[in-house]
This record gives sequence, C-alpha cells and structure tokens, in this order.
Amino acid sequence: GLRVGMVGTTFVGADAEGASMQANLSAGGFAVFALRRFTGGELGLQVEVLYTRRTTEQDIQLGGGGYTLRYDLAYVELPLLVRLATTVGRSVLAPALGIVPAFRLSGELEQAIPNSVPKPVGASFHTADLGFVAGIGTELALRRSARLLVDVRLQLGTRSVLREELK
Repeated sequence: GLRVGMVGTTFVGADAEGASMQANLSAGGFAVFALRRFTGGELGLQVEVLYTRRTTEQDIQLGGGGYTLRYDLAYVELPLLVRLATTVGRSVLAPALGIVPAFRLSGELEQAIPNSVPKPVGASFHTADLGFVAGIGTELALRRSARLLVDVRLQLGTRSVLREELK
C-alpha cells in the first residue's frame, strides 16, 4: 500500500539544547506479511520504504545575542516492524515495535543571525542511522479488500546527526 505521514522532528541530547520541533512529510510504500493468525488477530511483519524530510531549528544563545541553526535533511528509511493486530470490540488495535535503518540523501545546515541573510555552514553529516520505533494504530475497512491503516509512532535515532562538533 501507499504510506503518507506527518513527522515531527527534533533533536535530543546535551548538544541539542534550544532545538524546536518542526513538521515534515514522509511518503512511500509498505507491505504487511502475516506471520501467524490466531483467534481475534494476527502477528505480522510490516516492511516499509519511505522518503522522509527532517528539518529542525536550534536557537543558540550567547552572552550578547544569539543565532539560529536550521538543519534540512532528507533520508530513505526502511522500517521493519513486528505488528500484533487484535480485534477489540468492533475495532482493530495494532501495536508495533521495530527498527528503522535510515540512509541520508541530502543535508544542509544554515546559520541565521538576526537582521541578516542566512548563510550556509559547512558541516559533516553521518550518512546512516539506525533507529528504534514503537507505535500503535488501527485499521479501518474501506471495502471488502481495502483497508486504511492509521497509526502514531515514536522513533528515536541512535546516532548524532553531525560527524563532529561545529567550530
């Protein structure tokens, strides 16, 4: 099937102070493979291929002022999720856990100082990441053979975006 989603991106960690969440889009495709069926549900493997845009801004405060760093990154992500779809009443509840290998396609970093034009900053980005994802969703029947999957996820990467600290 097709997959389209809203992504809220931010950074965490000691060097991510002042980072703010930005809304982005993710799009691609997915397939769900039934591993085991049982009364009231099924255990499945959900495989996806996604193009994900990740932008965020980080406000850096200095003694007499500050500046903003704007990260603009694009990734191909390959989420692999184990999904347990169970029927609860008349609804389907589908919690999922998995890993997300991600490969960076592009990356830019800009510095914006108040009352000036933003300028590019030379930065060295990691080319890949491995993240963990947990989520919960539901299935809505559209027709006899078509379903709409709706879910909410939390994804955490394991690697810093930058290879080395900015100077």
